[in-house]
Amino acid sequence: DTAKYEPLMKLDPKDPGQLVAKRLRDLAAENLNLMIQREGQEHCSVEDAGAAMELYKQARKKWEQVIEYKLNKTRAIQEQKQ
Repeated sequence: DTAKYEPLMKLDPKDPGQLVAKRLRDLAAENLNLMIQREGQEHCSVEDAGAAMELYKQARKKWEQVIEYKLNKTRAIQEQKQ
């Protein structure tokens, strides 16, 4: 989910110590030079999915490493509780 991948998030202007999700429209424009979800037009789910996939592909290696780390950490915590 691009909204929850920290390198694609921004600092919360109300609480600079916290990260908040950027809009997919903004991520596509900034990272892909792609205009989606134009004002006054309906969202196209196919266009949104394509943009999300391209964002993932750009960060795939690091993204997968982060997911693997989080899974391993969760497993270790669960094992300690047993």
